[in-house]
Amino acid sequence: MKNKDNTNKTILAYVNGIIDTLREPFLVLDSQLCIITANRSFYKVFQVLEKDTLGKKLPDLGNGQWNIPNLIFLIREVLPQKKIIKDYEVEHAFNEIGHRVMHLNASKLRVSEEVVAMITSGQEKNPEEGRVEEKELILLAIEDITVRRKTEKLLEEISNRKSEYVTNVSHEFRNPLSVITESMSMMEDGLAGKVSSRQNKIINMVKRNADRLLSMISNILNLSAIESGKIKMNCEEIEIVSLVDYILGNYKIKAAEKKLIIEKKIAGNINRIWGDKDKIEQVLVNLLTNAIKYTPVGGKIEINLLKTKDKIRFEIFNTGAGVTEKEINKLFDKYERLTAEKEEGTGLGLTIAKEIIELHKGKIWAESDPGTGSRFIFIIPKDYRNIN
Repeated sequence: MKNKDNTNKTILAYVNGIIDTLREPFLVLDSQLCIITANRSFYKVFQVLEKDTLGKKLPDLGNGQWNIPNLIFLIREVLPQKKIIKDYEVEHAFNEIGHRVMHLNASKLRVSEEVVAMITSGQEKNPEEGRVEEKELILLAIEDITVRRKTEKLLEEISNRKSEYVTNVSHEFRNPLSVITESMSMMEDGLAGKVSSRQNKIINMVKRNADRLLSMISNILNLSAIESGKIKMNCEEIEIVSLVDYILGNYKIKAAEKKLIIEKKIAGNINRIWGDKDKIEQVLVNLLTNAIKYTPVGGKIEINLLKTKDKIRFEIFNTGAGVTEKEINKLFDKYERLTAEKEEGTGLGLTIAKEIIELHKGKIWAESDPGTGSRFIFIIPKDYRNIN
């Protein structure tokens, strides 16, 4: 009998040792919500004493501070049905420690009456011979996430302020640039007097750089809107093949300047898709712009459209140096460029493309074989409204 007592005491000490080493506050309750045991972290975090805790009902703890409706509902109503609860969030204002946000994890455990007696008093209770009573215990782990929530709110506020500042500054830049572009166009058309060949070259140079800056500003504004969740989707039925043809038509001159061959291939009967036409166009323009930029003179670009049952697959392939595996993993990151070369632009084109495709519940990625070329692929549903 003495050996059994020693064994039970050893087990009890081991169990209590584990509970006490837990970093999170931890309680063991009986079916009546009386506190059987609590660990040191509970006493420290919630500033209560052991003599005012053990044997007390949870709602009465701390002069009623723990009479938290959501918590009591969780234990009395939800737990009996689910048997285990994870990351149940509760907010409460305590008199001593102030407002707290907590994640609660709870589970029920059936143990013998003997074990309960050991936990509560450290002594064994001898059950009647041939009869073993079982008791129901509630294990409650409490994670204080107050600091985390405050940090998240602070970061969100900083992000919103940053987005607002970027938007305001970008608009301030865009207005005078638009005036410059319009003025240059008027001079080019001779509305301000006859323009010499040399003057015309300077005007074209100013226009190109102003247009480039406007494009960069638009990218910054688009990304800022996406990040802040303020981007609006103006969806409609899109004649996707017609849209691709329209975009390719706008690139004929640029392609001719580099003597590029552009081929379009369509597999399957591709008709209309549902989406934001302007944003899908922006994705295609970004990808085609990059393809032309990074394809050497005399190279080739392929535009492939393939149809599955309920999705459309776009592929844009261009010959050229390609990118390494290390580079390919960073292509869609903010401010990363396709190569180490100093190209003009913000490096946001692919990031924005990724965000737009994901808004359409699709996905986008790149494949490359260094020395051969790169392939950018995105897949979108024909109607993303049908995707959960």
